[in-house]
Amino acid sequence: MIDRNQCSYCGGHDVHVMEKEYALSEPYGGEAFIQVHVIVCNACGFTADDSEYNDPLILEGLSVLKRQSMVNVLTDLNGLGFSNASMERTLGLPARTLARWKNETSLNPSAAALALMRIIRTFPWILAVADQRYDSKSAQSMVLKQAFSHLMESFSSDGDKELFQRIITSEGVGGSNIFSQSK
Repeated sequence: MIDRNQCSYCGGHDVHVMEKEYALSEPYGGEAFIQVHVIVCNACGFTADDSEYNDPLILEGLSVLKRQSMVNVLTDLNGLGFSNASMERTLGLPARTLARWKNETSLNPSAAALALMRIIRTFPWILAVADQRYDSKSAQSMVLKQAFSHLMESFSSDGDKELFQRIITSEGVGGSNIFSQSK
């Protein structure tokens, strides 16, 4: 427990409480700013967090952002063409689970549920892996297909695409194919 009337560093009693803006953020949930208390010693300049006051505010702010994160993730996935019902079937979730996570404001999905949906939002092809019953070879193929597709998109001009094709074929850089060399 922190004594708001005494500096925890020098023991002095010339302290005051100052409000300070504190930024909170959650992936896909956005940012929020809250006012926290900082205890400042006028004698030595030491500052301490008023955790008894701040911790509940921070937890509440993060809870709101996590809730918004789930709503945003599910909205984004729906916008990409994934229905809640198809995702629930693929992931083996009970019917209407995703709708409850998205629409019931009193319901806070678990950390595991939030992590799962964030991973799926970041890598939507994970749903195809789940649909293939997590088959290792299918998953590896999908990873490579996604990586190759992303790499090709990054080579936007024809000259860059031509260079990329030469690198991965027998022409390669300096005439060698980087994929056929033995280790």
